[in-house]
Amino acid sequence: MYDVIKERFDAYKKIHDDILPRINHETETDKAKILLENSLYLSIFTTFEWFLRSLIDSYVTNITEEGICFIDLSEGIAKNIFLSHESRINAVFRSKSDKQNKAFNSFYSMLKDTYNKSDLEPFIHFEFLHKSKLDGYYKDVFAQMLGDPDFLDNLMVEITVNDAELTRKTRESASKFLSEFTEQVRNNIAHENSEFKMPEQYSFDSVIDRFLQIVKQLEDTYKNYTKFEVTKTSDNLLEIYNSYQNEA
Repeated sequence: MYDVIKERFDAYKKIHDDILPRINHETETDKAKILLENSLYLSIFTTFEWFLRSLIDSYVTNITEEGICFIDLSEGIAKNIFLSHESRINAVFRSKSDKQNKAFNSFYSMLKDTYNKSDLEPFIHFEFLHKSKLDGYYKDVFAQMLGDPDFLDNLMVEITVNDAELTRKTRESASKFLSEFTEQVRNNIAHENSEFKMPEQYSFDSVIDRFLQIVKQLEDTYKNYTKFEVTKTSDNLLEIYNSYQNEA
């Protein structure tokens, strides 16, 4: 999957490097240039989200085919599934004698039974990246899929900074980059694409490089932890883009 993502990023970079410079700096064409450049940044982001969706969908498919039950779930996912059975749990306490035994047996069987894909999808699925999701929901998902709820906090991505003709390297956590990029770039592009000007710290090459580092580490960690390969979902990136437009 890394190679697939890199190929798409290379295509965006070619447009950015070869076509953008040809647009003249006039009032209307300058807006067109901003619109095209921002759309390329958004394409990087939606491609990353497509990769993340593919990773999660692939996990749910493979793990349910292999066989997974309640005791195999990470704490956060298990808690959410447990709470979804409130009525069955209440029936155990509210029923008497034989009915209580039946209610308990029903709940106990649920704990032992293996899940099918439709059982897990409401609890393990792709969600659009927002800070609240990164700080909450995705910690539970990564605990389940990667064995590390703090994966994004612990992953340090390297950034090359060109400052006054000097090149230096610095590092930041993947969670910080994703949260700030979502808030500062993705959300602004979604609402004012032709007007928003990219902050200096997000050069096109550096953004591609940071996303590729995250993709590589996500895929490698996933494969090492689950022993599963990543299978692609639909290639239709417009599904994510159109969902974004509706959400915005």
